[in-house]
Amino acid sequence: MQTPRSFQAFSFVFPQRHVPLHAMLAGCGRQRVSSVGYDWDGLKRGKDEFSIFQYTLAGRGMLDYEGRQIEIGPGMAMLLNIPHRHRYWWPVENPSWDFIYLVLYGREVRRLCMPLQNARGPVIPLKKTSPPVAMALRIGRAAAQGKIQTEFEVSSLAYEFMMTLSNTLLDRRSGRPRPQMFENIKEYCTSHFREAIGVDDLARHVGLSRYHFSRLFKADNGISPGAFLLEVRLREALRLLRDPRIPIKAVAEASGFSDTNYFCRAFRKFAGVTPGNFRRSGVY
Repeated sequence: MQTPRSFQAFSFVFPQRHVPLHAMLAGCGRQRVSSVGYDWDGLKRGKDEFSIFQYTLAGRGMLDYEGRQIEIGPGMAMLLNIPHRHRYWWPVENPSWDFIYLVLYGREVRRLCMPLQNARGPVIPLKKTSPPVAMALRIGRAAAQGKIQTEFEVSSLAYEFMMTLSNTLLDRRSGRPRPQMFENIKEYCTSHFREAIGVDDLARHVGLSRYHFSRLFKADNGISPGAFLLEVRLREALRLLRDPRIPIKAVAEASGFSDTNYFCRAFRKFAGVTPGNFRRSGVY
């Protein structure tokens, strides 16, 4: 086993196994990429099956997952199986890509990855303080200090990490995504509603297809993601209309509506009156 003294890249190799172990770490590390040579194709990495957890600390990368492109920014984790039709790389126009990663393999790793990927997709928003990220950092520090010495320790850490990831991301009772994903989406809507974003952007933010994301969001919140985003924008418009100095067109634009006529129709359906009548009524 190689054990460099700094948290950079580590591999765990045990030529002789004492007993069969079905969850293992092949390696871990932290990397800062700023070279166009960093480009991985999930179908060109050999025939061995393994999984990668890669969490972005800073900078940005790109993932093409079955033909769907997703920008990977800070606070986003990729969970990928190999071999699989995907490709991830560092785009030259972006700042350097700084991330930590774990490489895992074994029958139990594959089994535990499946429900996570089915429920959450290949890209998962996670806070740096979340248990999976904290554990990935802990594994890296332990490897740097030479504290991981046997195949049994490696297997225990791999299994513990997969359990930690499952416990964080899945509802214990139903196996559905836990509310953190939806809270992240709601925070994203309230931070970006002024921009030209739609349901496709929300789905891309959590690494799911539009159909799968919309179905899960509505099942958990009782409202479609498009309707939720519209409501966020309209509530901002209600707030701005209380100031008579702001023209209605400016209210529309500041609330994320590029078309004032559409804004007026949506507002009337939402509030029961036109924006102008709402403002004149003084009922705030």
